[in-house]
Amino acid sequence: MAELGDVLVHDLATVLDKNFGYKGSFAYSKNRPDAPDPLLTIKNRLISLPLSEIDARYLNVCSDRPWGNGGGIPTIINPSLVSFQNPAWESFLQSNITISSCLGLPGSYEIRHKLHELVVYETPWRSHFLYYQDIQEEDGMFATMLVVLPSQYTGGEITVSHGSISKVIDDSTSCMTNIRVLSWYTDVKQKLKPITSGYRLVLSYSLIRCSLSGPEVMPTAANTSELTRLHEILERWHTGGYRQLPSHCMVGLVLGHHYSESELDIGQAALKGQDAHKVNQIFPVAQMLGFELWLAKLQHWCSVLDAETDYDSDGLECRPRPSPDQYQLDYFTDLKGNRVLGKIEYFDPKGLINPGGPKYYYCCTGLVIVHKEDMDRVMIIARGPNYGLDKLQASLNQDNPTPGNRKIADLILQYNREMEASMWKMMAQFALRWRDLDLWKKIIKHAMKVSRLSP
Repeated sequence: MAELGDVLVHDLATVLDKNFGYKGSFAYSKNRPDAPDPLLTIKNRLISLPLSEIDARYLNVCSDRPWGNGGGIPTIINPSLVSFQNPAWESFLQSNITISSCLGLPGSYEIRHKLHELVVYETPWRSHFLYYQDIQEEDGMFATMLVVLPSQYTGGEITVSHGSISKVIDDSTSCMTNIRVLSWYTDVKQKLKPITSGYRLVLSYSLIRCSLSGPEVMPTAANTSELTRLHEILERWHTGGYRQLPSHCMVGLVLGHHYSESELDIGQAALKGQDAHKVNQIFPVAQMLGFELWLAKLQHWCSVLDAETDYDSDGLECRPRPSPDQYQLDYFTDLKGNRVLGKIEYFDPKGLINPGGPKYYYCCTGLVIVHKEDMDRVMIIARGPNYGLDKLQASLNQDNPTPGNRKIADLILQYNREMEASMWKMMAQFALRWRDLDLWKKIIKHAMKVSRLSP
């Protein structure tokens, strides 16, 4: 194993880029010859399987969006019209919830399924799409499950993509005899090629995570070395062994999946696949060494042409100037889903670990790593000087400030971009109360520098 260097983020990246023994996938597909006939019923009419031409036409009549509407979309049947006469069908669906392990979710989750719609894809119309993502129909939905029922068709291959990885699913070879179950996370992109003949009959379910239960994923022989290395790096960070640290004293790791604000409000339990596995591994090591882990929305605006136009020495218009990249962190939550107020508008990109992330503008989710001893610094950056001033209020009744009080005062002076005149006056009161001439001089120097108070 290579020796550690002088740059914290570089060393952390060499570990956090690893998969920590993760064996799941972002998508799942499997034929289920053991599946029972669901005895599918639409408006009290039993639909035969494999799907016949007559029943396909009947489904078209029952749809709110029938064929021939000019939009080239498949037939959609409202779930309120769908029922199953075979009681074994519900048990079969519940058994398919075990696909969560194939999707890489740790532990045992309480998951329920909800029928979203019944879809019939057919030949004459344009029953295919460009790449798209599923909509999170309700809070707690983390994946889609498709059950492809027996019917005769050709074509209709599905390409699912996540990041730089793509998979092609072709279930037409066994479509007449088998029921096939497919599933993927809600942020996975999909592209469906057109059906070239026949009809494809699909039940679309939302998978909704209700609660997290069961044991956490424990370290194994496959990832012990990675966790040992992580412990070594975090311990060295805490003890001051690195020469180069991010300016905000925090590190952000771009996660592989995207999460809505409602998912961030759930916290760690809402994480998907490799994200869930990795955070589950990192957390006990970080906690042992006094580090906090947060989730946050990360927005990145790439370099664009500045609106201001340059002119050359002759007064002729030149090309606009490129503006620097901007990174912003906001909507912080801890791993239990508790909100942490504040945002960092100009996050230092040198503190960002982005394993092959998007090159241009994007909005994704990050895992924030910060030590508890740096919490005041981070909160002053995220919430402004008022955070520090509020913490110092009690010291106005103290003649001798604590080392913690002095540290907060120094941090307020260090991050004083948003200081107003009233805040500088309050800082001056602290210096007078503490009889601290050095602090008084610093306050005057900084105040004059930002032109907030007269000398």
